[in-house]
Amino acid sequence: MRVLAIPADKTGCGFYRIQEPCRVLKEYGDFHIDVDDPDKKQSITKAGRSPLNNRITSIGALDYDVVVMQMPSRQDALDGIPLMQEQGIAVVAEFDDDYWAMDRGHFMRGEEDSRNMMEACRMADLVTVTTPKLAQRIGSATGTTVRVLRNCIPRSYLSIDGMKHEETVVGWSGNPHTHPGDLEVTRGAVARACRANGAKFYTVGGELAVTLLGFEDREALNQGWVPLDLYPSALKYMDIGIIPLKNNEFNESKSYLKGLEYASLGIPFVASPSPEYKMLAHEGIGCIATTGPDWYRKLTHMMTSDFYREGLIGRGLEFAVRNTYEHRAWEWAEAWAKAIEIRKST
Repeated sequence: MRVLAIPADKTGCGFYRIQEPCRVLKEYGDFHIDVDDPDKKQSITKAGRSPLNNRITSIGALDYDVVVMQMPSRQDALDGIPLMQEQGIAVVAEFDDDYWAMDRGHFMRGEEDSRNMMEACRMADLVTVTTPKLAQRIGSATGTTVRVLRNCIPRSYLSIDGMKHEETVVGWSGNPHTHPGDLEVTRGAVARACRANGAKFYTVGGELAVTLLGFEDREALNQGWVPLDLYPSALKYMDIGIIPLKNNEFNESKSYLKGLEYASLGIPFVASPSPEYKMLAHEGIGCIATTGPDWYRKLTHMMTSDFYREGLIGRGLEFAVRNTYEHRAWEWAEAWAKAIEIRKST
């Protein structure tokens, strides 16, 4: 199988959904996989354009069976999809989140981009997504075949060494600006639980999280952003993780990736009751908190009971072992093969 994969970026989105499954599949002899550089856009360098509106009107011959386009949101993508399909190339559109459910006014939501992404889903031979909820959303809106590919982690995460510290460290990773309203659902309970149990708070990413959760500067540590290759080591400083999520349509379709990251690093966690985290909690992986007092109780129990915490760690690690790219990358290959089958039957 000859594959051209076009990630949307070089950050976590492109890393988890494109780069890592491709890395593993490249190790198998039956695959030739090229991963495009998001900055250079190599896949369209041979495109012919209209002198009137600069729209793509032709592309050079591409020696691929399938092209995977992550979050295709530009007019170039819409122009290119049928031209690739005319060459007999299957096109897969890949999405990791429900971008159409973002609040209006969110800086990551552009109305034109949203329309273009949905149109790309209609045009693609197959759409791949992270969760059943997202599959239902796109499938019902477009009629396109949608395949769920669960997020995984690199096997290397399972062997990351941690740092020793005397105090219990509760932590969160992320950017509060891209997750408006999420941290506030804890109602200050994280800070109260840490104070009551002599714990420190630690964040990887924006230090605004410290303020939103109700901590004083002296009560918290902020790592700031780190390169992706250092990210798991930065997380490993935590003893307990939190995953607060606002109850909204966007988070209903959000995957359990952060919980899987925590689990792979031996970090038990408390999460909001989104569908994905309720599913994990049913398997004994992490636990759910619904109200401020609930967050306080669950965190306190996790901080004070070694037996409870160790059980969560053990089940989380077992789950993570089953969900590495090394174990599940074949699912990406199966999805791409399905897209090729659909294109040939068209």
